[in-house]
Amino acid sequence: MFHVKRIVDYKTKETGNIGEITASNFVINRKYRIIHRNFHIGRYGEIDIIAQENSGFWPFLRKTNVFIEVKTLKIDPGKVRDFIPEMHINERKSQKLLNLAQIYLSRNGIPMDSSWRIDVIAVEIDCFTGNILNIRHHKNAIHL
Repeated sequence: MFHVKRIVDYKTKETGNIGEITASNFVINRKYRIIHRNFHIGRYGEIDIIAQENSGFWPFLRKTNVFIEVKTLKIDPGKVRDFIPEMHINERKSQKLLNLAQIYLSRNGIPMDSSWRIDVIAVEIDCFTGNILNIRHHKNAIHL
């Protein structure tokens, strides 16, 4: 039997890092300002990207704090898939992200009623070439 060797064989952590760099560049290109990457909050966990989005026009400029969870998956583009990176966000993970965002806001003196949201960015990487195949940005993906 003929075996196709994968040109790029990233480990899970390396795949995640590539996804986070890709997501960071993606939001920067959309005029977000990155505040933190891989922000650890003690034993509670980590927020992949914390950014700020400006909307509106002066003098009505509004800043929104955006907490971004990045999910990255290596895929074989020639195969039919029944799984996408976003499917890794379950109820438990959603609750954890909400808690992390609230802890971050509290520790930084940002009022809970300020403008903030949790987004999910899904990145799909070709498992043979390492090329980015798809990026999906789900704004306000996790709600209170």
